[in-house]
Amino acid sequence: MKRFLYVAACLVLCLVMLCACGDDTPKGYELASDPERDGYYLYVPDGWSFSHADGVTTAYLSSLNTANVTAAYVDTDAASVADYWVTCKARLSEDFADFDPVKDVGDHTNVGEGSYIAYEVEYTGSHAGLKYRFHQYFVLCGTLPRDGLLVITYTGADEKNEISGLTDFSATWDSVKGMMQHLRFGTGVQAPTEDLGIADEAAPEGFKRANRFEYLGMDVYVPEAWRVTLSDGYIGVQIEEGATLGVTNLNLSAGVGGTRTSLDERMEHYGLTYDNGQYFTLVDYWNLLKKEYADYYADGTFQVMSEPALKGEEGASPAEQLGESTYYAFSFVGVKYGVNYRVTLFVYRETGTQDTFRTMTYTTYGEDAGALHTRYLDTVKRVLEEITY
Repeated sequence: MKRFLYVAACLVLCLVMLCACGDDTPKGYELASDPERDGYYLYVPDGWSFSHADGVTTAYLSSLNTANVTAAYVDTDAASVADYWVTCKARLSEDFADFDPVKDVGDHTNVGEGSYIAYEVEYTGSHAGLKYRFHQYFVLCGTLPRDGLLVITYTGADEKNEISGLTDFSATWDSVKGMMQHLRFGTGVQAPTEDLGIADEAAPEGFKRANRFEYLGMDVYVPEAWRVTLSDGYIGVQIEEGATLGVTNLNLSAGVGGTRTSLDERMEHYGLTYDNGQYFTLVDYWNLLKKEYADYYADGTFQVMSEPALKGEEGASPAEQLGESTYYAFSFVGVKYGVNYRVTLFVYRETGTQDTFRTMTYTTYGEDAGALHTRYLDTVKRVLEEITY
């Protein structure tokens, strides 16, 4: 039975960073999060597997069990958790035709070693013919959601597992309650408006460094006016309201939407075969992304605006160069939850090498997504041009 790693649709990348303190792992548990980057300690029972990517910690019991837990921060201006949940329900009802909010936000409870204020919700919904149950904790980092909100989502099938004969959600529930009992934050919660950019003498004039070299094997510089919200294995940048930039090394294990977690599984789902019959190429990558984005956005709204001739034309290279990088640029639009999106995806690597590709995703959204995209596109290209390896 395949796992369904589901981070609720209302989750966005963390705009909250917390400072960490020492680690005293409880007996029978392992530390799944990276406190220095995440700012929280999420412990999972011995024997669980876990990973961390793009600001999200994921833990799961086994490949034969659907039970899994995800933890991620969200950024919201909602006046209360109840208001935030109203927005979440609207989106979840679009994701699941049979969405059923079993438990709405009620009175708060306390979780973790610090007795943090949290609100709990529960809902069900079906995916790929299997019914799942979700239990979410909305843990306040301060007094209001806008001060920071850590969302922990427990997911498990709500039907009997053919192998164990048990219902995954119910059978694993006690383990999840143990995780929540040992949850703790680091010390010194910082404001979600903190800019993680770093002043650097090597930065071009008017720019700042957005990351530490050891995290990605390159230095990325962005304009001083842009706010760096994430800076570890993934760089998240807020350009302005409705415009964001994300930079990371290419990760072939994470599909668009996150419901399939291996390359072979993703290819098989869409009936795709390798372009050259053996090795996964950039042509394969783009063909796969087009299928996944068409699924991710509302029916019929995904449209490719521009793409390079990846196989090249006789006598010419399809790649372009900026600074130390050789890149390919793909542009597309789509509608999600009634919101217009415009995206330019740069796939690039250091010129003259066969290093792993990296990606830079420039996204604008809202009524003026197209005009906003044009406004900053040249500056985004300048960010790519200034990358050093």
